[in-house]
Amino acid sequence: MLAYGLTILLIHLGDGRVLTRHEVLAAEPGREMLHDNRFADWMLPPLAGAPRTAKPPGMMWLIAGSIYIFRDESEFFARLPSALAGLSVALMIAKLTARWYGNRLGRLAGLCQLSFVYVILQAKLAEADMTLTASVCLAFVCLAAGILDSPAGVDGRRRLRVIFYLAGGAAFLLKGPLGLIFITLTLVALAIFHPRKKRILPFLAEPVGITIFILMVTIWPIVAWRLDRGIVGDWNSEAMGAASGRWGRVPFYYYLGSVPIMMLPWFPLTVIGLWRGANPDLSAVRRLDPFNLRPPPSEQEIRSRRELWRFLLCWFVPGILFLSFGMQMKHHHYSFPILPALTVPTALGLDYFVRSNVQKRLVARLRERAPDFTWLIFLAGCCIGGFVVWKLPQILPALKRPALLILLMFACGGLVAIYVEKSGLAFGVLFVYFATAWAVAVGVQALLMPAQDDFRFQTEFARAVNGSVPPGRNVYMLGHREEEQEAQYAYYLRFPMQRLDSVAALPHDAAILYAIAPAGMMPELTGLGKIQVVTTCPGLRLHETEADRLRLLRITP
Repeated sequence: MLAYGLTILLIHLGDGRVLTRHEVLAAEPGREMLHDNRFADWMLPPLAGAPRTAKPPGMMWLIAGSIYIFRDESEFFARLPSALAGLSVALMIAKLTARWYGNRLGRLAGLCQLSFVYVILQAKLAEADMTLTASVCLAFVCLAAGILDSPAGVDGRRRLRVIFYLAGGAAFLLKGPLGLIFITLTLVALAIFHPRKKRILPFLAEPVGITIFILMVTIWPIVAWRLDRGIVGDWNSEAMGAASGRWGRVPFYYYLGSVPIMMLPWFPLTVIGLWRGANPDLSAVRRLDPFNLRPPPSEQEIRSRRELWRFLLCWFVPGILFLSFGMQMKHHHYSFPILPALTVPTALGLDYFVRSNVQKRLVARLRERAPDFTWLIFLAGCCIGGFVVWKLPQILPALKRPALLILLMFACGGLVAIYVEKSGLAFGVLFVYFATAWAVAVGVQALLMPAQDDFRFQTEFARAVNGSVPPGRNVYMLGHREEEQEAQYAYYLRFPMQRLDSVAALPHDAAILYAIAPAGMMPELTGLGKIQVVTTCPGLRLHETEADRLRLLRITP
């Protein structure tokens, strides 16, 4: 499982596509912390010379650490913390599942976790969401082991309680109060609905853990506030903007569509697992499956699994209700910290689905039934999907051929799985399933993502700027919109640089100025002196116009 996770997450992690703007919002402050190495920059991380106070610095610290350890600012090492966080979530879920269902289902849960769309998507981005997911998951895995009965008993080690608080503090430093809200809502739900509610307070009564947690959630905010008294207003604006809908409102049913998509390709099996419950009856498939050697569960195991099931529901349900009704602004990545709760039922559903299908095919073969045309139906569905991809106008022409190649990988894997089912080996079917998921995930990163990378033009422009501006000369970044001031190309510029919110902020005593501005700002710059266009951005992003095309200007007052 470790090899599967390292390959699926690290292959094409850095090559093929440049950092997106949202990645730069975390990666560039990490780069600038190391460049200037000032204490204030570690507390108020700068982006292009100006503090960016909307987010906590946790992810920026991690990226700075990765860059410093490997002495490399490439995309691979900027994204490495997220990839390792995705791998750690899979290992934690595997351990959690194995504690109640055995090592075989534990490994199955870990492999499912590694191949979900949301993990493949977010663990390859230099953003805080996957590390936040890992922190919340760590807190809940420790809590489950410390309060729930299991075949291995209750884990009463003190370090679990300390780690729980460390994970909570890390969640705060990564993305502010959101992670703590998920943890608090789950604790409240457990205190109301779970039969082991009386064990929660003794678990939480850990003086060392509480002290560490208080220090983690207070020291940085206090220091940041003393450096910038206006930061509290920025925090309130960031938190209330999403909750109140100031930045847009999305219907409450958004996650009814988002969560199933993010849980692909296994979401139908998640539904099967939830429907069959914590202790599904496997007697019908036990007889013909040589890989299911475990005896039927005891009464104690059945009871402890029900407790785990209720714990997982308390992890997922309060969080999804809060996101649906408590947050007017919604986004698919907001739900990621609560999605690992669904991995255990996914593994159970996949296990049952594969073994029951294998049994049906064996029985059909023994009884010499009519030929099975499942492969033909599957192949026809893939052909229809390919036709839709080729003809659908919403899919850009540059993406059609890569998408068809990925669909071909999926079709080949599906046909092999149907063939292997006839052999009667559930293990072989699972192997083909996960091999196909691996191939599709790597194919998406190798073929599809580079084809839709429309930030590469800004990156090429930044590198051209580095070759056009004399070393040591400041480059000023101008723009009216946030996307222009906190621009993606900043990560690829050579130091020094400075972003400005208006033309009036340009220095007036310099003999020569170098500034980057969109073409639409040119009328505002005409009174500054002689303006020479040194180089222009070679391309535009989707939905951008010529007014948005970036230019490097040499201004002589």
